[in-house]
Amino acid sequence: MQAAYTLGDLAEMTGDYGAAEHMRQEGHRLAHDFELWNDASKMLARLGRSALLTGDLDRAEDLHERARRLAAAHAYQRGEEFAEVGLGLVARRQGRLDDAENHLRAWLDWCRRGEGDHGVAFILAELGFIAEQRGDADTAWKLHREGLAYARRTGDPRALALACEGLAGAKALAGAHAQAARMLGVAAAARDTVRTPLPAAERGDVDRITAIVRFPKPISTTPVTRSSRRRTPASGTINRSRPMQSRSHRVNRMSTASPATVIDPISRSPSSQPDPLRPPGPPVWC
Repeated sequence: MQAAYTLGDLAEMTGDYGAAEHMRQEGHRLAHDFELWNDASKMLARLGRSALLTGDLDRAEDLHERARRLAAAHAYQRGEEFAEVGLGLVARRQGRLDDAENHLRAWLDWCRRGEGDHGVAFILAELGFIAEQRGDADTAWKLHREGLAYARRTGDPRALALACEGLAGAKALAGAHAQAARMLGVAAAARDTVRTPLPAAERGDVDRITAIVRFPKPISTTPVTRSSRRRTPASGTINRSRPMQSRSHRVNRMSTASPATVIDPISRSPSSQPDPLRPPGPPVWC
């Protein structure tokens, strides 16, 4: 069972969704055969994640809902949380932003009480992306800034990278494209330290933000209202009519800061820390 968890999660991190699906199917079969209902719920939710990342959103929603109901039937709150957060991910990809927010906020305080820094950081990142997609740069900034504090507490470079990507989205929406580009570069450097670049299926937010930075449009000062029920799904794409440049070249070209400095997203000013895109030296997080 533990091998199914570990190998399935590792396959997902590297973008091998077929292998992840296989390991999780085996794990679910074992859990069901031995009536390990908590594990069965977790495996169903992980199968839902696999379906989400391969674009089968209807199946992803069904699997996450089955996982939620099973966890609730056995009073397994952690399983309920994992499954309902998954329902939030599905809803955001479907463009149902209000539903996504409701699913995510249902467990935010629970994660805070349980000192689940990873969970709080992830939920705040998702809520920040929802605010950005609604056109509310200020709320997005506040949510991602709080998420960054929790991400720092985890010590996980991937959590830090996600927070920096969210802050980049808020800055891009506000028209601060140079700072947004810098933050995207910092996020990429953070992921490089653990050799886990984002697989293509998980690049929707980063690609959407990168497109805003590369091809800016006039800024609207009126946020999208919360009553908007349907929106374009989150999987943004980049206009590939021009050749793609390397991330470090794109970030350095767009930034107005000195190559020896990195923009600090909290103070909104250049810091004296080394640029993580210019080795040698340790990486510098947001």
